[in-house]
Order: sequence, then structure tokens, then C-alpha cells
Amino acid sequence: MAGEILEKLSQDEKARAIYQQRRKWYLDKVSSEKYFLSKGREEGIKEGIKEGIKEGELKVKRDIAKKLILLGIEIDKIEEATKLSRAEIEELAKEEMSKE
Repeated sequence: MAGEILEKLSQDEKARAIYQQRRKWYLDKVSSEKYFLSKGREEGIKEGIKEGIKEGELKVKRDIAKKLILLGIEIDKIEEATKLSRAEIEELAKEEMSKE
């Protein structure tokens, strides 16, 4: 049956042209979908890496602030050194004091 349809299409030039156009459209569509899916993944990975770096930098700043708190450094100086907010440093100080 499929062979008969193929034979019929191959004999009719207009039908063959329509078939080729549809096939080209379909292949272009599939190719575009693969391309955009790949690009989306790349962007997602890049964003994930950026977010991870930001979180890591914040953790380092918080760890440094905790150490400075334990050394008795003034909050203003810790704020200047770490660029953390005063409120966040005060919260870290409370956490550190409650550990003792």
C-alpha cells in the first residue's frame, strides 16, 4: 500500500513538489525546535552557574563576617569589609552569641 502511494506520488510532479515542500517544512521545524531547546538549556546552565556563584560569594561574606564578629570587630567595619547589611550582620552576631 505504501509502495503504491509512493509510486503514485513519484509519477505526479505537482504532488511530489507538495510532498517535498511539506517534508522541508517538517525538517526545518524539527531543526528549529532542536536548536531552541539546545539554546534554552545553555542559557539555563549559565543562569544556574551565575546563581551558584552568587550564593557561594554570599556564603563567603557571611563566614568572614562571623569570624570578624568573634574577633570583636565593630559592626560598621564588618559592614564595610563584607558589604553585608547592618541588619544581616546583627542577625549573624545573634546567631554566633547564641552558640556560646
